Amino acid sequence: MILSFANKEIREICEDENKAKLILGLDVAIKLQSRLAELRAYYFADEVIFGSPITTNNTGFSFPVYRVDLLIKDFKLIFCGNHIKNPLKEDGSIDWTKVSRIKILHIDNN
Repeated sequence: MILSFANKEIREICEDENKAKLILGLDVAIKLQSRLAELRAYYFADEVIFGSPITTNNTGFSFPVYRVDLLIKDFKLIFCGNHIKNPLKEDGSIDWTKVSRIKILHIDNN
């Protein structure tokens, strides 16, 4: 998949290993780098075996997002589809089987 980032801070955490270690800690930073490499290797979002779409409205986002577990200290990475027009199913929900461009929105353990 093609990755982009919601803001400069998220980009720096994802692309600068030292900054990630400072902010997230060594174990989480290493796992984050591994997950990002795995995301880049997938073609479509629905292939992500260590995550799932979030269908509830308790995410703080007003659009569909996907949660990826880092499996360390309950950290997770949240992303959304990042196509000019995200692919949709007939019912109007996002079709994760066709999402090949994503935007990393958030990384935390809340």
